[in-house]
Amino acid sequence: MYVLNLFVLAAELITMQIAPRMCQEPCDFRLTIKVEPAVDNDSLVIQVEAPDSSFYRRTDVPLGPRSPKTQEIWYKNVPGGTYTITAMLIKHDAKTWVAGTTTRPLLVNSTFQNNRSESR
Repeated sequence: MYVLNLFVLAAELITMQIAPRMCQEPCDFRLTIKVEPAVDNDSLVIQVEAPDSSFYRRTDVPLGPRSPKTQEIWYKNVPGGTYTITAMLIKHDAKTWVAGTTTRPLLVNSTFQNNRSESR
C-alpha cells in the first residue's frame, strides 16, 4: 500500500506539456515543465531522443527552493522523426535520486515524407 502511494506522489511532482505535439521539419517546439519548489530539488534533466540514436539532446536546469514552478525550454530545428521526451526531477538530500519522471512522444514530419505523399 505504501509503495503505491509513493509512486502517486512522485508522479505529481513533475508535469510536462509539448507544443506543438506534431510539426513539420525543421521543427521548433516548446516544453513547459512544472515542478513544485522544494528545498531538496537539485535539477531538472530533459532528454530528447530518437529511438535509433540518430538524435539526442540533454538539457540540465539547476533548481532550488526558490526556483520558479514553471520552466519553459525551446528546442529549435529538430529534424524529422519520432522522439521520446523525458523530464526527470533530481533531488539531493543525503544522496542524489530521481524523484519523478514524465515522458511524452513527439512526431516531426519530414519534408521528404510529405513530398512523397503529395505526389501520389
